[in-house]
Amino acid sequence: MKITKRKPITKKKKSVALATVKKTKNTPAYYRCLATKASQGYLKGKVGKMCHECKEQSSVLTTQRNQEIKKLGSAYKQIGVSITKLLAN
Repeated sequence: MKITKRKPITKKKKSVALATVKKTKNTPAYYRCLATKASQGYLKGKVGKMCHECKEQSSVLTTQRNQEIKKLGSAYKQIGVSITKLLAN
């Protein structure tokens, strides 16, 4: 009787793909950021660094802008209420 060596059983590793984070493109916010930095004189430094900062901050700047717009809308409503009260008297 002939004895044969068995091959060791190896389990195939399943490839685990990393979940990709979907970055939101917000081109208007990016260009708005570049325009404000250019008007403030930030172009004296590295342009690539400034572009990277604006790309990273575009979503944050959009949320801040939306909050300011909501505050401005409520302020206009308060002004309208005050004017109607003044005109009613």
